[in-house]
Amino acid sequence: MQAVIEEQSYTIQQLIELDQHEAVEKIKQWWYEHGAEYEWWDNAYENFKEEGYELGFLVGKINFSGFYSQGDGACWSGQIDAVDWLRTHIKDSIAREAWIQLINEGWTSKLIPIGCSSNHYSHSGTMSVAYWEGMIGDPESIQDLEPEHQLLHQPSIFKGMNALDLLNIITSSDFEFKSMSDLAEAIEQSARDYADELYGQLREEYEYITSTESLIEMCDINDWKFNNEGEMV
Repeated sequence: MQAVIEEQSYTIQQLIELDQHEAVEKIKQWWYEHGAEYEWWDNAYENFKEEGYELGFLVGKINFSGFYSQGDGACWSGQIDAVDWLRTHIKDSIAREAWIQLINEGWTSKLIPIGCSSNHYSHSGTMSVAYWEGMIGDPESIQDLEPEHQLLHQPSIFKGMNALDLLNIITSSDFEFKSMSDLAEAIEQSARDYADELYGQLREEYEYITSTESLIEMCDINDWKFNNEGEMV
């Protein structure tokens, strides 16, 4: 038998305890529709950028759409620091250090642009690395240089070696990225994976914000009261 309610206003917990199902469902639906009407993603964005910086991802603009329609997802544009990416994503090896040395010496650009295609979708599949230029991808252009200009100069175990010797270290080893295109493809995929991580975090945060648990917390904080029709009073 349903309890008879005599009071004119109630907390949501009281309505739940008194089995006022229709009122509670109305309040929950209102919260689901309006509880996230603010820029709740700001903290997630900030953390995403800070953590990305440590991984070599220099995140600029972020877009997302969500959460339960085809094409929903997150993407970001900015730059990728190839040296930091190698150090944080690839295990230590002589070939990895050869790559890092060649990049640091300027045989290819250190920063790689990445962007999202301009359409109405925001998922990670819209992201792509821009063309990555550098003499590493064209050994013949290195051979055409004067011998002294082929040498490495920065302090390292490779100092004084020919850049072509480092390319040989890379291509003759079992290192998985033997060319600039191999490396660019891996970097692009990891940037997409990172965007997918963000989307997962955003969806989790959104589901919590619009949850009954969050609704009850906000009702307590704001001292919201309702009548037995589920209307705020």
